Amino acid sequence: MKIFVTYSRSSQREVASLVRDLEELGHEVWFDRDISGGQSWWNNILSQIRDCEIYVFAIAKDAIDSTACIRELKYAEALGKAPLPVLIKNDVSLALAPRYISNVQYADYTKSDQKNAIIDLIKSLNGIKPITSLPDPLPEPPEIPISYLDTLKEKVDAPKMSRNEQISLVKTLQSKLDDPQVDHEDIRHLLQRLRKHDDLLFATAKDIDALLERTTVSQPKQKITRDDVKKPGSDFESPLSNTDKKPVQHRTVVSKDTTQQPWNIGLVILLGIGTLCLPFIGIIAGIIALNTKENKTAGAILLILGIIVGIVILLALIGGAYDDPYYY
Repeated sequence: MKIFVTYSRSSQREVASLVRDLEELGHEVWFDRDISGGQSWWNNILSQIRDCEIYVFAIAKDAIDSTACIRELKYAEALGKAPLPVLIKNDVSLALAPRYISNVQYADYTKSDQKNAIIDLIKSLNGIKPITSLPDPLPEPPEIPISYLDTLKEKVDAPKMSRNEQISLVKTLQSKLDDPQVDHEDIRHLLQRLRKHDDLLFATAKDIDALLERTTVSQPKQKITRDDVKKPGSDFESPLSNTDKKPVQHRTVVSKDTTQQPWNIGLVILLGIGTLCLPFIGIIAGIIALNTKENKTAGAILLILGIIVGIVILLALIGGAYDDPYYY
């Protein structure tokens, strides 16, 4: 039987094994080995889908998320091809698969035992009735997916480009920047090629510059290692090599001020005794100590003691004046 296989590029290893087993079972298998893109290439894929008797969809998350794979699947459905879903990766829920294949018993090709996987595949094939007839008229063929960058490259490299073609191409490239399955470096390369086009309009150039700036800002910072430092004679220069061109900024060393050491207990006692005799000693010492972090407690004690002694002496002097007989 003629079998067509739709698959995602990320599953090439699994699909190559599947195709090998199908061919060993005596089937004629066609799957896309060409990744060059282009309209003629896409037409060839659609032609192979029309000619097949059984349509195999290799189920994996990337395939279900792929615009190209879904367009191939919908075209096979419109043609009425007999579907055979084959699970090749356990990274997706089958509930998310399109109804065309989710309603069909799938073959589990993820089994660790290759023999059992092949047996499951044989059982699934035996339960399918091949379909060779085509509907009349034929359904409208799907357009080539814009996710194929080689197609975009052909448009970018076109010798002449109208204003509308430039606007459409820039919008297409902008949409691919939001596609997580597309390498943004490839899009940047195409934008840079388009920026050099001879027919490019000023407004288009401004849009391209804005997109290039956007991709530069959104790109994560590259981790630089010592091996990336520019070596003599190399063309690469990393940010680490800039240290040779910039003055080294030395960190200021702050030394501890030895003049602000905490007062020892002996000094505090001596100042206290002096305060009992002359209260202004405690007041002055207390005010000085309160302005330091280390001696605030001692300063508060001396200041309070000085104030109290000063008040006591003042009251004693006032009382003595009242007792003086000449006061009257």
